[in-house]
Amino acid sequence: MLDYGLSFLRTPIYIDNNSAISIVNNPVKHSKTKHIEIKYHFIRDCNEKILIQVLKVHTDDQFADLFTNSVTTAKHSFYR
Repeated sequence: MLDYGLSFLRTPIYIDNNSAISIVNNPVKHSKTKHIEIKYHFIRDCNEKILIQVLKVHTDDQFADLFTNSVTTAKHSFYR
């Protein structure tokens, strides 16, 4: 991003899933998270190194859903 003249202290990550936010913010590994593959612990490492900032976003406001889920015409028009 520095090449484009933008600098962030921490990259914001918008998540609408409370369980995912808890897993990222709680670095303790316990029986409920042992099924998660090692490659998915990368986001935990980034959070510990203060490279990312995990932010809660309401499901209705999750922009990524436009690319991953079917959305209503009204919601599609809102994102345009």
